Amino acid sequence: MDRRVSAIVTACLLASSGACHAWARQDVTPEAAVADANGHVRVTRTDHSVIELRDAAVVHDSLIGTPVDDRNMRSAIALKDIQSVSTREVSAGRTAGLAAGTVLGIIAVVGILTAILLGQVLSSG
Repeated sequence: MDRRVSAIVTACLLASSGACHAWARQDVTPEAAVADANGHVRVTRTDHSVIELRDAAVVHDSLIGTPVDDRNMRSAIALKDIQSVSTREVSAGRTAGLAAGTVLGIIAVVGILTAILLGQVLSSG
C-alpha cells in the first residue's frame, strides 16, 4: 500500500510542477533580458503580437530565435519592433499555492486510504 501512496504523491507533484513559474516582464534592454533568460523569452512586439522563442540571442539589430510552436523555423525580430521581453521566473504565490495544495492532497489521499483500510478491517472482523 505504501508504494501506491508514494506513486500518487509523485504523480501529483510532477503534474503540478509547472505551476511555480510565471512570465515576468523585464524592464531592461532586450539584450540584457535574453542574457538573463538562458535564451527562452516571450516577446511582445510594438504591434502587440506575442511570440515565445527558444535559443534566443541578439545579433546586431535583431532578436533571433526558434518559435516554440515551430521548431523548424528561425525567427528574427528587429529590436526597434520590440515593445517588451518577458522571462520565466519563480512565482512565490504559485509556489505557496502548490505547496498548500500538495499538502491538502496528501492529507486527502491518506484519509481515503485510511477509510478504505478501516472499512476492510471492520468488514473482515
